[in-house]
Amino acid sequence: MFSRHLVSIIFACLFILIISVGCGGSSPKINPTSQENTLFLQNNIHAQAGSRDTKASYANWTDPGAGHIIIPVNTPVEIGGYRRGFTIKNLNDGRFIYFEYNSKNMGMSAEQYISLITSSKKSKLERIIRNRSKRYQQRKSFSWNVKKGR
Repeated sequence: MFSRHLVSIIFACLFILIISVGCGGSSPKINPTSQENTLFLQNNIHAQAGSRDTKASYANWTDPGAGHIIIPVNTPVEIGGYRRGFTIKNLNDGRFIYFEYNSKNMGMSAEQYISLITSSKKSKLERIIRNRSKRYQQRKSFSWNVKKGR
């Protein structure tokens, strides 16, 4: 009788161990940043603030209506792990953004993507504005072939 209870307890413990290890999910191996290693966004992040949390996506599925927020270029951030992508902590306001990421759809790892959207140095906004202005002038000066009289 005692051995039957002992075997049942051992099987129950093994079952709980297997479930807890097996259901952990496969999150990408992202090294969280520290205060000494603050990163800065290199582009705007569009996110959707909900009642419980704030979410963003590599696919940019945010709704431009209520709850839409933009985290601007040069915002200091910390990167952390998340089962379906990674987290971005906005160091200006402490908000966590759960960033959905699928490496199969993007053709690069989450680490590679993070290195594209962040940098250890702030962007020079003057250079960004100058490049945008140059592209605008090129489009503006483009002559369209339009037939007269229509």
